[in-house]
Amino acid sequence: SGAVMFFGIIALLYFMFGWAAFVGAGVTCVGIPLMTFLGKLQATYTRKKMVDTDKRLDLSRQMLLNMRVVKFYTWENYFRDRIEEVRFVELQKVKVVKILGALVSIIGQSLPTLMALTCFAVYTGVQGGTLVAADAIAALSLFNMLKYPFFVIPQSIKTLMEAAVSLERIGEILDADEITMEVKSSGLKPGEIAIRHANFYFAKGSRNACMEDVNIHVPPGSLTMCLGAFGSGKSFLLSAILGEIFHSHHDQKYPNPTEIERRACPRFCGFDTKKGVKRIGYVPQTAWILNATIRENILFGSPYDADKYKETIVACALTPDLEALKAGDLTEVGERGVTLSGGQKQRLSIARAVYKRDECDIFLFDDPLSALDAHVTDWIFKRVILKMLKGKTRVLVTHQIHYAINADHILVMKSNTAKKDAKEAIAEKDDAKAEKDDAKAEKDDVKAEKKRNGKAEKDDAKAEKDDAKAEKKDEDAEKENVKLWVEEDGDYEGLMEAKGEFYQMSIAAPDDDAEKKDKKIAEKSGLPHAEKGDTDVDEKKTNTDDEGNAILPAPALKRQTSTEAREVFDRVVKGTEENATYGELIDEEERAEGAVRLSVYLDYLSRGGYLTWTIVAAISIAILVSYRAGDIWVTRWTADDDAANHNTYFLTGYGIIAASTLVLAFVSSIGIALLSVLTARDIHGTLLENLQKAPMAFFDTTPTGRITNRFSRDMDSVDNEISNAISYFIRTLFQAVTMFIVICITIVYFAIFTIPLAIVYWMIMQFFRGSSRDVKRIDSTTKSPIFTHFSASLAGLPSLRAFGESERFQRKSIDNLHKNMRAFYMSLCINIWLPMQLNITSACIQAIVTVFCIVTQPDPAVAGLCISYSLAFSMWLQSAIKSFTDLERYMNAVERTHEYSSVQSEGIKWPSSVLPKKSWPEHGAVTLNQVDMRYRPELPLVLKGLQVEVGPSMKIGICGRTGAGKSSLVALLMRLCEAEKQG
Repeated sequence: SGAVMFFGIIALLYFMFGWAAFVGAGVTCVGIPLMTFLGKLQATYTRKKMVDTDKRLDLSRQMLLNMRVVKFYTWENYFRDRIEEVRFVELQKVKVVKILGALVSIIGQSLPTLMALTCFAVYTGVQGGTLVAADAIAALSLFNMLKYPFFVIPQSIKTLMEAAVSLERIGEILDADEITMEVKSSGLKPGEIAIRHANFYFAKGSRNACMEDVNIHVPPGSLTMCLGAFGSGKSFLLSAILGEIFHSHHDQKYPNPTEIERRACPRFCGFDTKKGVKRIGYVPQTAWILNATIRENILFGSPYDADKYKETIVACALTPDLEALKAGDLTEVGERGVTLSGGQKQRLSIARAVYKRDECDIFLFDDPLSALDAHVTDWIFKRVILKMLKGKTRVLVTHQIHYAINADHILVMKSNTAKKDAKEAIAEKDDAKAEKDDAKAEKDDVKAEKKRNGKAEKDDAKAEKDDAKAEKKDEDAEKENVKLWVEEDGDYEGLMEAKGEFYQMSIAAPDDDAEKKDKKIAEKSGLPHAEKGDTDVDEKKTNTDDEGNAILPAPALKRQTSTEAREVFDRVVKGTEENATYGELIDEEERAEGAVRLSVYLDYLSRGGYLTWTIVAAISIAILVSYRAGDIWVTRWTADDDAANHNTYFLTGYGIIAASTLVLAFVSSIGIALLSVLTARDIHGTLLENLQKAPMAFFDTTPTGRITNRFSRDMDSVDNEISNAISYFIRTLFQAVTMFIVICITIVYFAIFTIPLAIVYWMIMQFFRGSSRDVKRIDSTTKSPIFTHFSASLAGLPSLRAFGESERFQRKSIDNLHKNMRAFYMSLCINIWLPMQLNITSACIQAIVTVFCIVTQPDPAVAGLCISYSLAFSMWLQSAIKSFTDLERYMNAVERTHEYSSVQSEGIKWPSSVLPKKSWPEHGAVTLNQVDMRYRPELPLVLKGLQVEVGPSMKIGICGRTGAGKSSLVALLMRLCEAEKQG
């Protein structure tokens, strides 16, 4: 429509001024290419800025996902410095983008004025024409009409360039290598695993295979144990069986990248085609838990079968945990299972695979028993692996070699990097990592110091990029040198007779197996113990996890037989539905109601300084005054009786006004750009600092995607959209106001209609504001589930592919996206509704002005100016209403960031009378006297009446089974949770 309007106006100008109109239009031949060039340059910096934004969000996500560790080690300042450093580089590019955008906007605003100046100059100076009132006023009206499309063109160029950058980035993902989801029949029997002459690679472009000429055969229905030292490739082998590793045939010594494959539906496994979807029961080494209820985690998309569900719960020793929960298996476990202990997470992960036993012929266990207590390990091994999954193909990775006697088949893995002593390997790795972290920390300190002193190097970003490349190159080189292989392959008797690696591992194992050791400990401590073959599950009171995450209560458990466990299950499930609300952990995201509070606007303006914003607003008003001065100047020109002899004077005056307008517009645009960058930096810093001070209970009950939404989409609005909305609102509002004032001064009687017109416009604006604002809030809140679900899906991709649940999760992601798109579509509809309503009101204004001009018969030039202003007034007023509504919508982002910036900080504000001396601690003694602690106010106590006395220089060991409160005590000492009562 803008192009049609432009060519139509040029045609009308030609009939008035002849070929001078084409000369005036020629100005755009210079302006539009220049705007396009600046727009492309803007897109280049936008692309660079997005790279920095990705780095910042990656660091922020790392911090949020590991906030407990960050607080344990007091790494808040370290992460804040790193994030702020990346943020500083990001905002430098944002500043450049905004300055380039300001230049594009200024050129667009100046083009109609320059076109008018050129056209008038050529017409009067070259063609020798006389500028009469009728032609001048009509021309002014046409040029004023051109201001709007040229006002929109810069924003359109910016949007198109950003869209091009976004599409390019999305294209990189779409063009990436994909896993083949379907393969031809492997020709294997259901449950059979066979790898024949295969090479496996860490990366697709790798020239060297980390595992060469692999030949493994696992018969259907057998139990295969995969053993080996730390880093010998046991988990790698399971990933290879799952099809998560790139592979090729061994005959291809140097295969092309296109010949290296990775298939999600493994070609190495045999499936029963009658079961439809090809599924593998997979239990990863680190349990992958959904942010859902316990039942939803176990069912994992399968229909609920009460009998099978009961058997699964009992076999996986989850009955005592459910009995301790008021909502039973309808208790929400939180993001990544934050309310569960390490053992509970792993048992839940095992239960998920066990419940799918009718759908899977193959089960892969990646060392899940390492997270369980010895007696629970024995229960799970006997009840699940040996009994319930009997007849299924089971591959178990484990370090508990005393179970190997039960295996039908044993694989012993080895590598050129594996250490016989796992502790030695861990220590060496930790030392290397510590040295690397120290070097990086020292480098970061130097950078931070330079930044504080204002001496930050321009090539910091380049140096960091080079460091990242070098680090990745080192990692790739290290991976290229890793070699894994199957050292031994056979049954228990054969491997023992061979006296090879497996034999050495067996004789190196402790004489007493875990069960005997557990029995000895139990006898000495007086604790109950599960005898061999017994069906008892003994655990202590459990409220915490091994990482300090747990907040689920569990009482001291008595010995339970299988029958008793089933009775407990029936009792728990019976009362679950009634108490389901007690299991809710994650609340729905709050959404503000009504208009954005004035305090939000004032908070935003205060960060840039009220005086500075006042100066910018004054400059914007001066710009619009100069616009009106230019129009009035042309009116005087046409009213001059001796205009032919004063053309140079009037042209010079018009040129001075146009130049001053251009300079003021540049100053205003640059001022708004710099102020917005300063404000965005302050808002992000406040949000980051306050979130770091938030208590762990906040992170346990708030999905990471919800917080990430603040750092991503909301901060993007703060960085880019609010400043543009403020600029547009100021300009459009004062354009409309100044035109309205000129009309009222010229036609006094028009002021009579001011109040009714204002009421009509106010009613339309209020209706539009309310709808648009609330739809924007819905849009913002429906984005959080997209981030949360997508992040969870990425974290559990191997499990999703193994269980054949990828399509279900894709549908869920698409459903979340559709919910968000509904709000976006409604926003578009509302934006279409507004001009339809305002056009009717605008037509009334034009009719009123025209009628009064006919009745009062003012000077023709003045009358023409008023009529032309009445045409433009409605257009600018419509834009002012829309830009104000857009500003209010974008201020919703500030409102949302302010919500998390005001989260209650952790820690108790102690009175000065109890604060320790500066010399504390002098002796290193710790005293806890009758201390109580709970993780959140609505939860029961996890530590009650705790009394501990630790003397100076004492070495303390905290012992206890899973959920006994070890991590709770550490959390108390580190003040991750505050004591409720201090003795």
